Amino acid sequence: MNSATRKEERIKPKPFIETEIARRIATLIVQTEAFSKEEGRIALIIGDSGHGKSVCLKQYAESNSELSHFS
Repeated sequence: MNSATRKEERIKPKPFIETEIARRIATLIVQTEAFSKEEGRIALIIGDSGHGKSVCLKQYAESNSELSHFS
């Protein structure tokens, strides 16, 4: 019983880093996925190196691994 209570009280880390870049990328992903297959689902994320684009996309992919974005 105590183990279950401790587990529920444990603060879970956020699967997605809360930064301005991460929020913008998340918004772009949601907007891109709103398109139908016929319209095309492609997005381009550009920016200076070291701003976390790759890390952000990797974390998004890990936190949404149950979704198939390529179907």
